[in-house]
Amino acid sequence: MATIIDVAKLAGVSQGTASNVLNGKGNVSSEKIRAVEEAARRLGYTINERARILRKGSGNIICVIVPSMENRNYRDFYYCLKNYAEVRGFIVELLVTNNNRKSEYDMLQRAKAVMAFGVAAVTCMNQEECREAYAGFENLCFVERHGAEHYPYFGFDYELAGKRIAEKVISEDFHRIAVITDPCAFPMSMISAEDCAAGSVVEK
Repeated sequence: MATIIDVAKLAGVSQGTASNVLNGKGNVSSEKIRAVEEAARRLGYTINERARILRKGSGNIICVIVPSMENRNYRDFYYCLKNYAEVRGFIVELLVTNNNRKSEYDMLQRAKAVMAFGVAAVTCMNQEECREAYAGFENLCFVERHGAEHYPYFGFDYELAGKRIAEKVISEDFHRIAVITDPCAFPMSMISAEDCAAGSVVEK
């Protein structure tokens, strides 16, 4: 099996230069890059991706955690992030939890195993669970549903939407109204659990 020393010798460069080229580091001339890549190809040398990740401390994988892909909002979010990230050299891995906390925890172990560069999650955990489960991720954001405190959150302003809807209902003098929402246990819901129990909303 060819080694990086073999690649460097065939390319006519130092071992350090060959290492820089194969690991995408350092300031190396285009001529030497071509020579190293050609030598690696001829020798059948492949980079140990796991070893490279360990040296860097993180990979180029972004994990996207969503409850399902049936919801159009989640699909749009995933494909937009995927398209944006991939043209910048990242790999986007989709992890689907089916709104199951245990499944989400397992997905996070997967993200840790691949040493993901970042995680974007639509969580089904509460804040306390998130604080524990997502500990250790530096590049982390929550989408649509609030997760652990002090992490970036991106989502729809449900409070403002609720106010605008209420204003419309009052101005039009409606009397019978049904509110259809995700399960109220999720932190993004603007309807209280007490309202659910009282039967004032219909969950989908």
